[in-house]
Amino acid sequence: MIYDSIIVGAGPAGMSAGVQLSRAGLKVLLIEKNEAGGLLRNANCVENYLGFHSPCGAEMVMEFQKQLEDFSVPLVRGEVLEIQKGRTFSVRTKKKNYFARTVLLATGTEADLLEVSGEKKLAGKKVFYELADLLKNFNKGKILVVGGGDVGFDYALNLSGRGFRSILITRGEGAALPVLKSRAGKSGIPVYENVCVKKIGLGEKGLLVDCTQRQFKVDAVLVAVGRHVQMPKIGMQKRIKGLYFAGDVKHFAIRQSQIAAGEGLMAAMQIIHQLSNANRSRNRK
Repeated sequence: MIYDSIIVGAGPAGMSAGVQLSRAGLKVLLIEKNEAGGLLRNANCVENYLGFHSPCGAEMVMEFQKQLEDFSVPLVRGEVLEIQKGRTFSVRTKKKNYFARTVLLATGTEADLLEVSGEKKLAGKKVFYELADLLKNFNKGKILVVGGGDVGFDYALNLSGRGFRSILITRGEGAALPVLKSRAGKSGIPVYENVCVKKIGLGEKGLLVDCTQRQFKVDAVLVAVGRHVQMPKIGMQKRIKGLYFAGDVKHFAIRQSQIAAGEGLMAAMQIIHQLSNANRSRNRK
């Protein structure tokens, strides 16, 4: 089968595009290597998405998924390894190749590592990079959140609201929005500034995190020290007709769900326009 469009990534951008393309009557396939929702799954409280009154990110993702189901947008779990362009686009996953007239990359970002001793050995067990992944493994305990940006403070607030004891450390001064800092203070979340992680290891009584100036004994570590764009191998020029980008993969520094969803919609409209023009050209012949 040759799809009209394949969307790689089922975050807000990819899901928004999928709904619009399906509404236009196009054959569309959505491929996601993890769970639908992207970073929105981790959000504690989304206050700037019009039409939603401060829901948690997981609640918004559920609503988005309902719309995908309403418009029968197929969602396939798989990691896209490479995209090639011949007469059509070839999208290669670990298990299967898919083909489409257009491709939209909405692959978002993935977390940066701390790059400290003991981290990789404990990743996925005691060290996590997405809140949603930590919550699959822990339902209580003391969590050390590493990172003083908006994401780090949001993670700490989310955990605190779920009954965890969260501690936040940042290598400099906290750079989060004032409203997040204020809420952390009101929630009684300890915040330690100018603290750097040096080593993570298991001790006799739990997880030990050695830092400059002090050591923390916790149940798990949640890392939020930055992110970078994730993208499959593209075996062609990125500026080629039929290949589109939307969301965090396009505007890495912004990372806002409302912007990503809007970009997904914009990309979908451009795809619809391109395919409509191509169909008219064929009909004239």
